[in-house]
Amino acid sequence: FHQDKELRRRCKEEGIQYQAYSTLGTQWVHFRGYRGQNPVLTHPVLRKIAQFHDRSVAQVVLNWAQQQDVSVIPASTDPQRQRSNLESLNFTL
Repeated sequence: FHQDKELRRRCKEEGIQYQAYSTLGTQWVHFRGYRGQNPVLTHPVLRKIAQFHDRSVAQVVLNWAQQQDVSVIPASTDPQRQRSNLESLNFTL
């Protein structure tokens, strides 16, 4: 997946907060014409990590981003999903 390591490093040097785009992979489904399941949320390695931590893949991805000092804005109107997104901050990978 696209991690922008060099850009994130440069932003940190310049005191700029890096903002992720489509952290949970929806750009693949909506904008890149990807047919099938979301490649982030169904990735086998991410699924294994999520299972190990007893979390969802979305929680693992959001947690990883937070640990990398990456700002994320997961969009959801579903209260249960919003709670789940907030709970992604309650564990360490």
